[in-house]
Amino acid sequence: MHAIPSSSDQIILVLSLIDGVGPVTVNRIVPYVQSASWQELLSFLPSDWVVRCGLSDRVARLVVAGLRDLSSFEKELQLIERHGVRWVTVTSPDYPELLKAIEVPPPVIYYQGQLQAAEKNTLAVVGSRAADAYGKLVIDQLVPELVSYGWTIVSGGARGADSMAHTATLQQQGITWAVLGSGLCHPYPR
Repeated sequence: MHAIPSSSDQIILVLSLIDGVGPVTVNRIVPYVQSASWQELLSFLPSDWVVRCGLSDRVARLVVAGLRDLSSFEKELQLIERHGVRWVTVTSPDYPELLKAIEVPPPVIYYQGQLQAAEKNTLAVVGSRAADAYGKLVIDQLVPELVSYGWTIVSGGARGADSMAHTATLQQQGITWAVLGSGLCHPYPR
């Protein structure tokens, strides 16, 4: 399989996979990705990236090399397909507006399930992995009430308070988002 990016979203995915190139850099490049073809981007020299995006020489060289080596992109597409993962980029209309508003939004987010917009009524519930009976009591009192008013509960999915918040939400047939720092292919905890 020799995948070649066929959309600006796929080009953003390629950029997000380049070692040494983080979200700040990818977000600087996004405007050029939206207005240039794949072939145009491949023709950019490191000096073009320095001038257009204010990248350092080192990062510009990483971008040029990363755009030319699509092996990570091909592996990523295989993982996405194998694990039933969906993804959106910061330029997608489906990308959560609240996440887009943070200082450095992740250029790509991966998800399973539904990426439903819950822009107004979203609450993060986080706490200790060693949450005690008092933490459970508070969560069991607050979360069902919030869910009954249509709030979406967001947490990290870890043991303790995070898991308690997700469980309380699901028991009320509410919507919950687990934001996993470990990624969808290696969820922690299982």
